Amino acid sequence: MIYKKDASFSYPVFSNTSSSYLNSEFYFDVTSLETNSKDYLFTFKYVISSVFIEELLRSGKASLIIIIQSSDNYFKEIPYGVNEITVPKKRLSLSNKTTLQLHIQSKDDIYFDNCMELSPFYEVIKDNIHIEKHKLIGYSNIVSYSGSKVKPLEIIHKVVDPKLPIAFKVELSSSTIILQFKEEAYQLNGMVPHNNLMNMYIYEGLSRALTQFINDNIGDEEFIDLTELSGSTQVSDLDQKLLDLMENKGISELHPGNIDEVIALISNKIVEKYVDSVREVGNYAG
Repeated sequence: MIYKKDASFSYPVFSNTSSSYLNSEFYFDVTSLETNSKDYLFTFKYVISSVFIEELLRSGKASLIIIIQSSDNYFKEIPYGVNEITVPKKRLSLSNKTTLQLHIQSKDDIYFDNCMELSPFYEVIKDNIHIEKHKLIGYSNIVSYSGSKVKPLEIIHKVVDPKLPIAFKVELSSSTIILQFKEEAYQLNGMVPHNNLMNMYIYEGLSRALTQFINDNIGDEEFIDLTELSGSTQVSDLDQKLLDLMENKGISELHPGNIDEVIALISNKIVEKYVDSVREVGNYAG
């Protein structure tokens, strides 16, 4: 079972949206999917911020399980630290909307008296918390794989158009955010270092795309419930890519007032990295 919304448990559960732990980052992402005549090969990465949970996994008191929900449902225990899994095609058929999630399950009785990471609510009663084996104790964000013909990870496309009447312009196609430049120099490729100097353009492109996403999907509501929109066949390729990005970061709502917060989550410190690059350029020039 994949948890798309917060679920209620009578004990602490580790997830990105849970208040059971003071710091509960359980980030999961599929970095590549390869296929041959017999198998699918999923390569992924994950981050677990809890030392307590990591120790349970390392000691074998808990296990990491990958859940794949598609036309067929598939789950398998994976050793802690492993970042790829091979799934026979005879066991799994990828649909147009396949979702994946990591679960953490207890393999032994677990006690929390030595856990120093719980929220105040559980901290005062942790000596009495006992979880039996085979119970869910954590779950990650959801990763969505779309069977779209367009490449799902290609969301930003850059072009140089000397005929452009202005220096920079954002255009949204059906599948990408197009950053248009009148001159190649405006892309700042000649700067050292320049890796994140493009972020100011990318930020504007994401803001424009999310605004269009809202206009396309909000209807008469005050916000978009992304969990309800998930799986819809009516969204454009670009909207689907944005939806996948937001779901992968555990974002459940989108509205005009939280666009900047959403960009911060899906872009991994885009402003901070831009500022750092500007400072490095200044230091290099000096």
